[in-house]
Amino acid sequence: MFKSLRPLLSFDLITVQPEVEITLANDDQPKESLDEIFEYLKKHDDQFIVAIDEFQQILVYPEQNVEALFRSYSQQLSNVHFIFSGSQRHVMEGMFRSPARPFYRSTELMFLDKIPVEEYVKFAIEKFTLAEKKISEELIVQLYKKVLVHTWYVLYMLNRLYSLPVSYYSTKELDEVVKQVLMENEPFYKGYTKLVTSRQ
Repeated sequence: MFKSLRPLLSFDLITVQPEVEITLANDDQPKESLDEIFEYLKKHDDQFIVAIDEFQQILVYPEQNVEALFRSYSQQLSNVHFIFSGSQRHVMEGMFRSPARPFYRSTELMFLDKIPVEEYVKFAIEKFTLAEKKISEELIVQLYKKVLVHTWYVLYMLNRLYSLPVSYYSTKELDEVVKQVLMENEPFYKGYTKLVTSRQ
């Protein structure tokens, strides 16, 4: 079974905790690879949680009936609990609320709203304080609004600020980091402008 797995070790940018991601190495035969993985899980008495992020992506797989295949796996394994998450809410709702789809009423739906700014304030102040750095609540709120409450960008910008060789942060440092990130990504942003009409 392990010949079909490709482990990837990385570190979380914020917590610096190690993370292991396992993907299928046998891209030519995805069904056989999935069979091997789920057969392995079935043979064990342990309880497993399988979390699949951006689950709606299975709809673009070239193979036929991938939804039905995943549904059959999830029904066969009593010791495995699944978490299907996705950022495209309307697509995920269609997959789990449409009577014509394999996953219809097979799961409990949970919608996650934006993380409140108070949580970011508490988190950031705690982490910065541990490193003997000082960041104000006002600056975190300013950052939160600047990136339009997008979780990835809030954490990314906090990480960029944290990595600066200073012990106190002000609007000056935030503006410098924003400018630096924009300059680093300028080629990508210019590319985006070519994908839309001049009116857009």
